[in-house]
Amino acid sequence: MISILAIDSRKDKDTDTWVLAFSGDWDIYEKERAEDHFLQVLPDAPRGLIVDLSDVSLLDSSGVELLIAYFAKLQEVGTRMVLVVDHNNYLIRKFRNLGIFNNTGLVFFETIEEAKDSLSAE
Repeated sequence: MISILAIDSRKDKDTDTWVLAFSGDWDIYEKERAEDHFLQVLPDAPRGLIVDLSDVSLLDSSGVELLIAYFAKLQEVGTRMVLVVDHNNYLIRKFRNLGIFNNTGLVFFETIEEAKDSLSAE
């Protein structure tokens, strides 16, 4: 059974932080939809962007590429992007095996609250 990617985007005006929450299968067929949500955030140049991958059951290379690309683009406009993924989730192993955390500076937290605290501490 194919799981369609669900995307929820919302801005917390009090903290000037966006949250993009993804759930389901994120593959090449969902890349354009996912990118539309990142494009919505980019012109706003908020303080931070939290990308919640807690409920993502599949993330292919197109999704990984998109995350890395927007991490760099957001850094250019002064927006810090962090991920939310449970440390037991298969994505953490995938990101570590690919060297994403070491090579990009992208960090992850286990909860949205931890991510918000990190962004507001800066």
